Amino acid sequence: SVDPGSHVSGVALWQDGQLFAAAALKNTVEGAGPYECGVMGRIIQSWVYGKVFQSWGTSQVAQIAAEWPRVYSRGSGKSKADPNVNLPLAAVCGAVAALFPSAKMTHYNPSDWKGQVGKPDTVKEPYAIEAKVRARLSPDEIKALEAGWPKSVKQTYDLVDAVGGGLHFLGRFERRRVFARE
Repeated sequence: SVDPGSHVSGVALWQDGQLFAAAALKNTVEGAGPYECGVMGRIIQSWVYGKVFQSWGTSQVAQIAAEWPRVYSRGSGKSKADPNVNLPLAAVCGAVAALFPSAKMTHYNPSDWKGQVGKPDTVKEPYAIEAKVRARLSPDEIKALEAGWPKSVKQTYDLVDAVGGGLHFLGRFERRRVFARE
C-alpha cells in the first residue's frame, strides 16, 4: 500500500493479509515535477523489490493499493490548501502503476478510509489515525511498523497513512462498534 508524496511516500508491504514491512521513503531529488515524481516511483519500486526479492525470492507484486488525492472546491470548507499540491501525488501514483505493470492497482480517497480526519497542524499534536492503526495491528505487525519508523514526525504521518490504507484495503480498518448487551 502507498501513501504517495513527491518528497516522502509511505509504503507498506503485506503478505497473506499481514503487515510485513513499512517505511517512509524520502526522495533523493528536490522538486515536485514529473521528473521528481518519476524518481519517487523508482525509489518505491527499488524498496519493494528489495524487500520482496530478499524475503520471498520473487519480484512479483500482485496488488497495489494507493491513496488517490481528492480535490475539493475552495468553497466547500473541506480543503484549506491549494488543490494544485495534489497533482504530484497523482503523478507518483501513475509512476508506481507504470513501474509495476503486472500488479492490479486499486486506489481510494483519504476520506474513504479515514473520514475527514486530517493530519495535525503541528507536530506537537497527536495524529488521531495512528492510534486507530496501531489498535488493528498484531504485535508482530507493530514490530514491522516500528522497524520502518522515521525520525521525522511529519514522515510518520505518511507511514501511518500507508499502513492505514492497506488495512482499509484488507477490510481491517472498518469502524469497530460497541453495542450494549441485554
